Amino acid sequence: MIIDAHQHYWQLDRGRHDWIGPHRPALNRDHMPEDLAGSLIANGIARTIVVQSVPEVAETEFLLGLARETPGIAGVVGWVDLETGGGAQDLMRLAQDPALVGVRAMAQPQPEADWLRRLIGSPVLKQLEAADLVLDLLVQPHHLAPALDLALAYPGVRMVVDHAAKPDPADLVAWERGMDRLAGCANVVCKLSGLTACVTGPSLDQVASALVRLFGPERLIWGSDWPVLTETSTYRDWCAISRDLLADLSPPARAQIFGGVAERVYRLDRARNLQTSKAG
Repeated sequence: MIIDAHQHYWQLDRGRHDWIGPHRPALNRDHMPEDLAGSLIANGIARTIVVQSVPEVAETEFLLGLARETPGIAGVVGWVDLETGGGAQDLMRLAQDPALVGVRAMAQPQPEADWLRRLIGSPVLKQLEAADLVLDLLVQPHHLAPALDLALAYPGVRMVVDHAAKPDPADLVAWERGMDRLAGCANVVCKLSGLTACVTGPSLDQVASALVRLFGPERLIWGSDWPVLTETSTYRDWCAISRDLLADLSPPARAQIFGGVAERVYRLDRARNLQTSKAG
């Protein structure tokens, strides 16, 4: 069973999609489940995890609504304010919906490179651990040291590095050094996703090889980052590229990356069982 563990849906009249505009024509329209359905079927994708794209609780509620209407959505990684008690209250309420499998810390747009360190001591992180939910990390290479401190401070919180921290092909040595340290934390896994926006050709091979070496198939998760993917690749091409990047692995190892690790880390069986019981 192949799971696309990182994709987005949005309606532009909802929320502050200020990172999208005419300068990004491939993204500057609504992207909804019906727009992705054909690609999922054509490429044998059984389920997906949809991830927030704007820092608003209302968007999380919107995505949870889509999950109730769309059988292929296995879970939602939403957003709450990670720095306030109000965020903890929002998380308690949203976590009542079994489709919520985690929330995302958006370090990338923050002006402070060490913003993730401000989350140490956050009531939301304690609530995440109590609720057995995942913390996705939207980070870049200069955030890896703060991400390491956060992971060490919360060994009981499963953390997922989105898009392999968006490696810079001009300095893959520093990126790999930071990822090596982060991979030393047993609670951290990494997404093989969004890479065509960062690296191509031999650099892409180098990044994928490093990820397999550092995290192993048991801590790598495959995703597409659709529709952002469409700026640099097609869904079909990214599926083919990913298979080629992992071709040297055994079939069981590839199966872990293409679905098994996402199933385990995001507790998708639990989410599905809870959804079924609520429906009944």
